[in-house]
Amino acid sequence: FENCDMIGISNTNSAQLSSVIYSPDNGVLDENNAFVNNYIRNGSYGIYIEGDNTSNRENGLILESNKIENSYYWAVYMVYQDGPRIHNNEIITNSSYATSYGLYLNACYNGVEITKNKIFGFRSRGIFLNNSNATSTEPMLIANNFVQLEGTANGRAIYTDDGQHQKFYYNTVDVTNTNTSTAAFNTFR
Repeated sequence: FENCDMIGISNTNSAQLSSVIYSPDNGVLDENNAFVNNYIRNGSYGIYIEGDNTSNRENGLILESNKIENSYYWAVYMVYQDGPRIHNNEIITNSSYATSYGLYLNACYNGVEITKNKIFGFRSRGIFLNNSNATSTEPMLIANNFVQLEGTANGRAIYTDDGQHQKFYYNTVDVTNTNTSTAAFNTFR
């Protein structure tokens, strides 16, 4: 998918079926998909992509140079992916939802790259890596991203939970969130 305008409904719900791009776990893997230079707007999720399970993950996902704007709940949600590349995207929202997320990866493994993204306006998590492990030979790279977090929820600009071999370099965080428990970077294991 390249140079497309993908406009979903503007809504205030968290239903997966209200996503602009929706690829659920249905027993069939959607592999080697590339979303390049697209405008993705509205929806409960901007992009919702889910592989089958931890032993049957999707490969080859590329999100590059997209503008993902005004999803209500989470902008990018991906689960059970192997080596996705998320590069040079602008991910912004005007959502008032207290626990809005910019980029959420769960059970994504091996050579994941999250680089040069600009993430603005989210209230709970800018980048959240949950149970996403890599290996010493195929580490995860999170580099040169800008994350701005606002609102009043207990937020984390960059949050990693139960991850190994994750390499963080040259990321910039701007926290305007007023909750005193909010953190620029949080790792939990």
